[in-house]
Formats: sequence, C-alpha cells, structure tokens
Amino acid sequence: MSAHNPVLLLHGRISNHLQMGKLADYLSHLGWQAHSLSLEPSSGELGLEHWASQIEDYITKTFSPEQSIDLVGFSMGGLAGRHYLQCLGDLGRIQRFISIATPHRGTWTAYLLSHLGCRQMRPNSSFLQTLNQDVEQLAAISCTSIWTPFDVVIFPASASILPVGNSVWVPILWHDCMPFNDKVLKVVAETLME
Repeated sequence: MSAHNPVLLLHGRISNHLQMGKLADYLSHLGWQAHSLSLEPSSGELGLEHWASQIEDYITKTFSPEQSIDLVGFSMGGLAGRHYLQCLGDLGRIQRFISIATPHRGTWTAYLLSHLGCRQMRPNSSFLQTLNQDVEQLAAISCTSIWTPFDVVIFPASASILPVGNSVWVPILWHDCMPFNDKVLKVVAETLME
C-alpha cells in the first residue's frame, strides 16, 4: 500500500486524460497511485459545473469515503477542480489541491471564444466571482498554484496565482507545455510530498 494519497489529474480544454499522461507516469514511478479521466465535452461548452459533476462522480465511484485524495488540475481543469472543491466536494477528504496554469482570476484570451466554458474563464465572470468570493475556504487544505510569467494563454499570467496557499513560478515559454515540463513535474511531486 502506498504511503501517498491517490492523486486525481484533471486535463485542460480541448484535450483528454492523455494530456496528463506524462505526469501520471512520473508520479506512478515515484509510488503514487495516479488517476485521470477524460472530461466531456472536452471544449467545456456545457460549462465548468458539468466538468465538476464528472469529477464528483469519479471520486464517489473510485475512492472510499474515508480515503484522502489530492487533486491536480491543469488550466480549465483547475477551475473545474475548484468548483468541485468549493461547491460540490467534501473539503475534508481532499488534502492537497495543485493548479497548473489555471486562470483563477480569468484570462482576456477567453474573449476569443463564446461558448459557456470560455465565458466562465473571462475576468469577473459570474462563475469566477462566485469562486473568488469564497476562496478563503480553500485555506482549509494545502493549495499550490504553479504558473509561468511567460503564459500567453492566461493573460495576464499572474491571474494563475491562487490567492490562498503557495505559488511557484517556472520559466516555461508556452501554456500547453506546462503539464509535460520536467520542472513542473518535479514541483508537483515535491508539493505532494509536503
């Protein structure tokens, strides 16, 4: 039996569980039980609440109620993870939440598309206002936001910093490289060991 909590990995927009495959393999090699699921539809067009309900269903079906778990979300997956934690989940069973390049305060690039998931990622959207007015409840668990100042998808890049917990910046030149980058993988593993 692993000494680590199981970890649920949440991919970003227009992707599936394979986007988190390198991180899953890396953590598994180090002794973690890494889980990931493909959130549908991958565009997020039905909204982040829809993704969060899939996260809730997966956790309920996969883990016993007394099992503590850790969540790691990339980009839009990080926001869906936050909605699960703050609006649907039992914060008592989640020990750590790690977000990677997640637009916690929105991103101006979300104005480029008009479907619901992107509208929810716009700065000051009602979705983000709801999450951010109650963000202090996340102080009950260990939170870390991993971000890059060179992110051109999350604009401004500093919007990836969760206002509670720790933040770690890594010098990576492209948003989509974040879940594959060795530096990010190392930060995730170190954070999960804290």
